[in-house]
Amino acid sequence: MKILLSLINILIIIALFSCNKLDFQRINKLTGPYVINKKGYTIAASNIIDIKNEEILKYGFCWSLNSLPTVNGLHSVHNYIPDMLFFSDTIWDLPPGTKYFIRSYLETPSEITYSSEKTFTSTLDKFDIVCNSLTLIDETTVNLTFSIFAGSLIIPEYGYTIYDENDEGYEVSYFHLKRDTVINAVVSNLTKGKKYYFKAFAKPTDTNIKYSNEKSITIPKLIIKTLSYSKTSITTATLSGEVDQLGFYQISDYGFCWSVTTSNPDFNSNIISKGTISTPAYFYADFNNIVLAQTYYFRAYAVENNAVYYGETLSFTLN
Repeated sequence: MKILLSLINILIIIALFSCNKLDFQRINKLTGPYVINKKGYTIAASNIIDIKNEEILKYGFCWSLNSLPTVNGLHSVHNYIPDMLFFSDTIWDLPPGTKYFIRSYLETPSEITYSSEKTFTSTLDKFDIVCNSLTLIDETTVNLTFSIFAGSLIIPEYGYTIYDENDEGYEVSYFHLKRDTVINAVVSNLTKGKKYYFKAFAKPTDTNIKYSNEKSITIPKLIIKTLSYSKTSITTATLSGEVDQLGFYQISDYGFCWSVTTSNPDFNSNIISKGTISTPAYFYADFNNIVLAQTYYFRAYAVENNAVYYGETLSFTLN
């Protein structure tokens, strides 16, 4: 009889509870972020475990040098409704070798919910710098192009070095590079005829500096030479010269200038023009109607970009 009464009481209790709807209160909850450093990129991922029955306004990650980061500091923002409860972000513009605190967050009209806190250290596991090209853009100016591959991190200092064959040169620095970047640097006032060497560099930390491959270039310089003369008859001779090196601009005129009144003939004296030339070469000119016992001064010349270049002055006298 007692057993029967106990069973009846249990059935009554079950019946009473079955008449009332069970009410489970939902909360906003996220997993603590999982952070990886991969090929120079810092990537954070998190899951939304549960959501209240209200609209999601935004969500993302917040990070700081101090514990318990909030959306009042550095943070990412997504304001679309996620198709999945999983989300991730690349954390940009972090200095290498720095410890950060990070939390994921979820904002609804009623509150901002944060996950548990995790820590990570930004690392530069893949970092490269390449000197791509070195191009002459005018007679004393070059354009240097180099690339820095730093992923999502910040490079505090970077730049290039320039030096000549005597190891004399200088360094040019820039600051605060963000992300993978191609840099174009214009270097001017270089000396004609000199060979220069260039290297790009980057300093992700005070104790770490990396240099690129080396590029070199010789700044072209027009070199014209007066070589000799040879007597061909009592009143004629052949003059010889050489365009030894070309400059940046095309030679618009070349030949010999000569005089009997000055030992430094120039383009305003008498000239024997050979026209234009586009490659280094030896050249010759016939000199006629020579007066016996008269001293003649001559030298080779070439005109480049309205500037006249001369070779050495030579002289001869026919008897």
